[in-house]
Amino acid sequence: MKAVVGEDALTADDHNYLLFHDRFESEFVKQSFHENRTIFDSLDKAWELLTLFPKEKISKISDETKDKFYERAGREFAGDDQI
Repeated sequence: MKAVVGEDALTADDHNYLLFHDRFESEFVKQSFHENRTIFDSLDKAWELLTLFPKEKISKISDETKDKFYERAGREFAGDDQI
């Protein structure tokens, strides 16, 4: 996307989507063969990545679930690459 329109033309949301894509690929999908990640570790990683977006932008997850996990993930992973 940024190669087509140029990075300057991207919105903050566009930057978040690109950052999410890069981190999702490198941290979530590309689990090392020797990494022994539990399902709970994977869920924590997923929430960490979702906190790159403002809570109100996450529309496919119920408010009840977001209330339970979003803030916790944001506190645990504060200081990451949030935009």
